[in-house]
Amino acid sequence: MIFLRAIITAFSTYSIIPMPGLDFKEENLRYSLCAFPLIGSLIGLISVLFLYLTDYFAFDMPLLKAAILTFIPIWISGGIHLDGFMDTVDALSSHLPREEKERILKDPNVGAFAVIHLSLLLILTLSIWHGMKAPDCILIIAAYTQSRVLSALALVFFPVSKKSSLLKTYSQASDLLPVRRILIMLEIIIAAIMLLRGIRGIAALLLSLLSFIYYRHRAIKEFGGINGDMAGCFLTLTEFLMLAAFSLIP
Repeated sequence: MIFLRAIITAFSTYSIIPMPGLDFKEENLRYSLCAFPLIGSLIGLISVLFLYLTDYFAFDMPLLKAAILTFIPIWISGGIHLDGFMDTVDALSSHLPREEKERILKDPNVGAFAVIHLSLLLILTLSIWHGMKAPDCILIIAAYTQSRVLSALALVFFPVSKKSSLLKTYSQASDLLPVRRILIMLEIIIAAIMLLRGIRGIAALLLSLLSFIYYRHRAIKEFGGINGDMAGCFLTLTEFLMLAAFSLIP
């Protein structure tokens, strides 16, 4: 029952999948970080199912196919991580003192840098899917899961910014020791899967881990710790890097 509540809480917070209503309280949040990677697995499974269906029906519109594959993770997540990506880009591109960057993160208005970087990200992601030869379905599922495993690990191991109320709520409510153990176990499983899939998987794994390390460095340097917007930015860029590895490496 505890883990069922955790799954419901994670999916109701970070996806558009309809879930039964639960109160946003500590007992429901305790293990929700462990369920967060399941959203990535679902995104990967839907993407793979779409690939199988387009192959089965000989769908001969590669650009539209790439566009739909680009859209699937945005649709399932409700765009919440892209919102963090855009806010973070605006804040970091300002090159202002920390207090001003934190103000920009909370500003509901969209800046020019966010629009420019989002456009580039979507164009490049579209190009990656369009140019990907013989997509490895196992790696696609693993990549979307990996980004969320690392994101959850960051929350229970990295310092959290004093201004990040939502992440603090999750961090403080989590039963840290068992949550850390479960997430580390999940990371070992995903890493093993990626290592066993050859050079593509190895490259994607290394890129995701390098992104993880850089995320910690930049978050502490710019904001004194991680926050919700930077978490979304990290997840978005890490997925992009892994997909790029799948496309660029034969």
